[in-house]
Amino acid sequence: MATYLWLILYTIVAELVRRIVLTIIHAYTGPLSKIPGPQLSKLTSIFWHLRLASGDFYYELPRLFEKYGDTVRVSPNAILIKGKETAQQLLVDNVLKKSPVYDGFRSDRYHTDIFTERDKDAHKHRRRLLSNGFSINYLNHLEPAMMECVDAFQEFLEQKCEEGHGSAEVDMFSNLANVTADVLTATVFGESWNLTKTNNTHLKEIFAKQLRTMLAHAQIPFLKYIPFMPSPVNHEIEDRLNGILTKRRSVDKKEVKKDLLQMLIDTKEKYPNDYKEGHIKADMILFMIAGTDTSSVTLTFCLLLLLNNPDKLAKLAKELDEAFTSRDDPITFEKTLNLPYLNAALNESMRVMPVAIAFARQSTETIVVNGYEIPPDTHISIDLAQLGRDPKYWPDPELFIPERWLAPYKGHEVDRKATLPFSTGPRNCIGMQFALRELRLLLAMMVRKFELSLVPNQSHELRLFLVPTFASKQYLVGLQPRD
Repeated sequence: MATYLWLILYTIVAELVRRIVLTIIHAYTGPLSKIPGPQLSKLTSIFWHLRLASGDFYYELPRLFEKYGDTVRVSPNAILIKGKETAQQLLVDNVLKKSPVYDGFRSDRYHTDIFTERDKDAHKHRRRLLSNGFSINYLNHLEPAMMECVDAFQEFLEQKCEEGHGSAEVDMFSNLANVTADVLTATVFGESWNLTKTNNTHLKEIFAKQLRTMLAHAQIPFLKYIPFMPSPVNHEIEDRLNGILTKRRSVDKKEVKKDLLQMLIDTKEKYPNDYKEGHIKADMILFMIAGTDTSSVTLTFCLLLLLNNPDKLAKLAKELDEAFTSRDDPITFEKTLNLPYLNAALNESMRVMPVAIAFARQSTETIVVNGYEIPPDTHISIDLAQLGRDPKYWPDPELFIPERWLAPYKGHEVDRKATLPFSTGPRNCIGMQFALRELRLLLAMMVRKFELSLVPNQSHELRLFLVPTFASKQYLVGLQPRD
């Protein structure tokens, strides 16, 4: 018996030694060995995953690029890259497959959503099925539901001012998350959750818990093999989705709303073999989680930049005053679509403080990136945040200058390929036009209806998980109603 135990021990030790030797060989002689990066990253991915889990990735990115250049090896089989031409190469020209990290973001082990579908052909087919729901014509049908949520948010802000005898300090970080969740539930779940009025912390927490679980599975893929670990599927969310779908299907066809929920149901009925019930639920969860935080954080960052640049805020207020001469004039899709400074302020905000920081892809064959040979099955993170701050394309890149979107700034025209807030190529954000309409309505309402003021001495420290968030979990803005 002892002999067998020793044989097992020798086998284990030999396998460990073999793996260590192969790791060292791969680290210092493999194709990626020529790419600079932290020394320990050549040997193990542990430190990289710890950095991602800490939320410090937002600040680590510029440090890595400053120290190592435009291509950085961050783990034995992963690199981080930046550059306009490189982003175009990998997102538009070659269109790399999405990284396996996206498997961890799946809310359903058996059904992908449009964001986590890694197969290029399957994604192309799925996008074609859903594209009608994000057409300009279809989105226009969502305006009444969206406006109802915006009006409720305006009433909430006015009530806060009333309670404060004419003015108030409001946590926009939390409350914008409420109204964007209301917009998403009104259009994707069939009716608004009215979080603006109720601030229902339980509803917010079940989706926050879902997001935390998805992030954990994305960063540590082997969690799914560990017994008793939480499943990516939240059963309370599953029950709620079943109830929503049952309720909508019980409505007479002549009375159904033309919204994103109905679009998903109609797609399943039209293409039952390609788009199944699990796909509907997966996409519903995706739209809720992805659409809420990205929009609310984008608006919060835009307010931060405007408040810290009062001359820019004054220009935006002037444009809105001229477009909406009375405080009671309705703010609509059509009227906000072509307001130059409003759109410039949003574009500049998304350049200076983007919500989408990087996209993960995987090479399927040997390619050359930034002059380095990249072998198949390499994980490639394509930076977007530093691209928008690159002085090669953006004079005074750290400054918030909406005017650069309206006319050449210091001899430079805007290069739209050098800022990609919604990604680019065939896998760009399908909800871009939905998001832009929502952003315009909410920002225009806040600036036209309220005098916004800076609340000093607040921490702007950020943490990055799925999207950047304030470490303090709040951002206060002073406001009082305008005439």
